[in-house]
This record gives sequence, C-alpha cells and structure tokens, in this order.
Amino acid sequence: MKIYTDVFKKPVTVDDVRTATAVIVRSNKVSPSLLQRQMKMGYGKSATIIRLLEDAGVVTEQSNTKPRSLIFKNEATAINAALRQLRKGNA
Repeated sequence: MKIYTDVFKKPVTVDDVRTATAVIVRSNKVSPSLLQRQMKMGYGKSATIIRLLEDAGVVTEQSNTKPRSLIFKNEATAINAALRQLRKGNA
C-alpha cells in the first residue's frame, strides 16, 4: 500500500488533490512545474500529486520520448479517480 506524502512526510490533502486535478484537466497539460506555479507549492509535493494521478490512471506514465498526457478529459471523472486512489493509498 502506497502512502502519498510530501517531502516533510505530511499526507497530501484532499483539497490539494482536487485542485491539482482540476488545474491539470483545465490546462490539458501534465507537469509538476504547472502545479508549482498555479498552486504555489514545492516540487516534491507537486511531483507526489502527479505520481498519484499516474497511479489513479488519470495521466499516462512518464516516457523518455514523449511527455505525459491526460487520459480523463472530464474534470469530475478525473477528480473522482484521483480521490479514490488517495483514499486507497492512505488507508
């Protein structure tokens, strides 16, 4: 079981996941630096949220040849999948 925490070992919050997922779906771009700028958070926390979204199946895996892309285009569906993964990982 995976626990999603930031670099200070604090668990990632539901509000952070909800907001980050909405930002990514609305912008149609997947990058930690986008979350850093939009949500004013550090790289460690934004990378953890991207990893959570990858585990939830919201974004594709990291590849050396092409950037990550969004799988769920619907914001509500993406948020629900991310929150399910957060609950499953932190349970």
